[in-house]
Amino acid sequence: MPGRLFIYNCAMSAMHTRILASVPDLLALHAVRRDLFPGLLQSSGPDGWDILFALPREARVYRHTEAVRFVSDLAELPREATPDSSLPFTGGWLVYAGYELLEVFESTVPVREDESFPLAALIRCPAAVLVKRATGVAMLLLCTFGMINILLNIIPIVAILPI
Repeated sequence: MPGRLFIYNCAMSAMHTRILASVPDLLALHAVRRDLFPGLLQSSGPDGWDILFALPREARVYRHTEAVRFVSDLAELPREATPDSSLPFTGGWLVYAGYELLEVFESTVPVREDESFPLAALIRCPAAVLVKRATGVAMLLLCTFGMINILLNIIPIVAILPI
């Protein structure tokens, strides 16, 4: 897939984490339930984090003709303090920006009017499955505990950890 995925964190009043009994197959969850898991970032190294974004609350997909609107919407996202956490994601916006978005900023990038693939996307995700590769620990991160019931039907839980 062309482009890059970025994370834009936003503050939440409370975060809840749950340790999973085992590391789930994040790619399979993403492939089978894109409605619940819209994005997956996997670390390229043994010490990084894998993040499967979950339970999207708002999604904005931008086509080629909406590049300026995407840049404007991105600039207008609320800037809030992030919680003090060692976790790589604490809820917020998953941002996809395709390579072709550069034509907005750089006139030498050729215009490509390919409507078959989104130019950009903003997806608000208040939950995620996090996997720390170095330790093999997998956990759920939820901004509200009520979300747990949705994910309990898919991923087994064994313990609660405070952040």
